[in-house]
Amino acid sequence: MSFQTYLDEQVLTFDKELDAELQQLLRERQEKIAVIESMSGGLLAHRLMYLPGSSDYFVGSLTCYDTLTQINLCGVRPKTIREFGPVSKEVVSELLEGGKRLLNSTILCVLTGVAGPSNNEFSENQVGKLCFGLEIEGRQMIKTVQVAGNRQRIIQQGVAVVIGSLRQYLKALQES
Repeated sequence: MSFQTYLDEQVLTFDKELDAELQQLLRERQEKIAVIESMSGGLLAHRLMYLPGSSDYFVGSLTCYDTLTQINLCGVRPKTIREFGPVSKEVVSELLEGGKRLLNSTILCVLTGVAGPSNNEFSENQVGKLCFGLEIEGRQMIKTVQVAGNRQRIIQQGVAVVIGSLRQYLKALQES
């Protein structure tokens, strides 16, 4: 077995353990979770629903990869995208607002970012920029982070950041 194969298997196992812990937290709190994602193209939703029993807490997802879809489906204002860019706290906030209208959940997660490669719209230094938001109990948390790697690695890291943040937040709520 190659080192890369071993590493991939270890990362997948680690993810399953974290996902199972998140699943347990969602079940204990009787939460219903939904997702709107862009750069991850459905991977975040997949991570939330692939474990058996996910129908207890997973409501559904929207993959709004294109900004026009974000505008037409979720109500993001074109002016917001023009002024702040598609990967911004302002766009994530509007996606969260749209998600509340569209998806019946107690928790909403939004993830957008630049997975790469650079192009006419995004420069090389923007590749790896992630912006995500969580809405829980009527409170929004929106963060921007920078990660590195190739396209696949950036996408995986983006999903891991959202899942890790959600897990950490729910654990903090449980302990308080």
